[in-house]
Amino acid sequence: MAPVVEVEHLSKVYRVRAAPPSTLKEMLLVNFRGRREVREVRALDDLSFSVQAGSMVGILGSNGSGKSTLLRILAGATQPTAGRVAVRGRTGSLIDLTAGLQPELTGIENIFLNTSVLGLTRRETRRRLDAIADFAELGHYIHSPIRYYSSGMLVRLAFSIAVHLEPEILLVDEALAVGDAYFQSKSFDRMRQLRRTRRTTMLVVTHDHQLVEEICDEILWIEKGRLRYWGNRAAGLDQILLEQHRRASSLEMMKLSMELVHLLLRGRFGNGDVLIRGTRFLDAAGRPTCTFQTGGRFCVEIEYEVQRPIESMMCAVGIERDDGLTCTLVYSTDALFSGGIPPRGVIRAVVDPFDFLPGRYRFSVGLSKAGQPAEVYDLHLLLYLFRVEGDESAVPTSAAYQQKASFTVLAAT
Repeated sequence: MAPVVEVEHLSKVYRVRAAPPSTLKEMLLVNFRGRREVREVRALDDLSFSVQAGSMVGILGSNGSGKSTLLRILAGATQPTAGRVAVRGRTGSLIDLTAGLQPELTGIENIFLNTSVLGLTRRETRRRLDAIADFAELGHYIHSPIRYYSSGMLVRLAFSIAVHLEPEILLVDEALAVGDAYFQSKSFDRMRQLRRTRRTTMLVVTHDHQLVEEICDEILWIEKGRLRYWGNRAAGLDQILLEQHRRASSLEMMKLSMELVHLLLRGRFGNGDVLIRGTRFLDAAGRPTCTFQTGGRFCVEIEYEVQRPIESMMCAVGIERDDGLTCTLVYSTDALFSGGIPPRGVIRAVVDPFDFLPGRYRFSVGLSKAGQPAEVYDLHLLLYLFRVEGDESAVPTSAAYQQKASFTVLAAT
């Protein structure tokens, strides 16, 4: 069966002119050269992927990576510079809150305008009108010009129109992030319903990994216009989190006192006597991962390097649930470095069995003077994110979040 979305070697290049001259010197230089400088910005670079009918795809990437440009091309709002794009089916899009909405018209009038542009007759629109208005829940404001609407109200109206046209392909570009939590939940339920009853294919641009976990089954990861990953959701999230973890050790260290730790959301600080050079989570086979199974084995390795002579060192690991609940904080004992502290090495911390409930967790690791946790050498506070999957019923009823970890020192790397 042919894919409903097919992209082959897609590229998009924008030509950006330099800003108009603001000083006499700049004006003279422009006149001397004869024209303003033009530079090329490659928003997308040789993307290839395909999406099957009924799939729900999460499009992830940092700001400026080309996610919105991709959706605009799929929606037909802009043309590619090179490559081929095939979209097979009636498409609904929620890319720009104000796209297709006229500020001087009322909500009702905008519904008729948008549906007529998309090919519906007035009779077909009237049949859907009550459902669109009820879903948007705008009350009497549905009869007011939308120039008086807040951004959240515009989201309600635009999304309600898009989903009640019963599209075969739905494109959503972070617009729902503007709405309130209630309407977001309601919208995602509607998207699941469309997928279940009509096999609607959906491509959703978002920065919310938790949303991707809940509603998507595939991931398209783009960075700097290039495709980094395309495929299974769980494996894709692992790749993204591993990339974030690799960047953590390059953060600039802040020299702050322990009394200020509670003021930090996440970050890195210490006196720099010892540096954490890398942190990696490993599965039972010793492969890098960011996903663990409840009741399985949790393993993390911390690579360190001593910068200045120290008398002693201990390691601390902490796990916090994504909602802020501290679950585990464990310190190594004096026996960890009983044979002396190698100048470079790897500390392994293991929790087995790992009786944590399914969910998202943040991980902290710190090295400090033994018996004096306030004398921090290097602390990575809540810099690492991992997931736990599995059956909640498999977790022992006597299990507590405060689980013990065993520490060992491996051979120097």
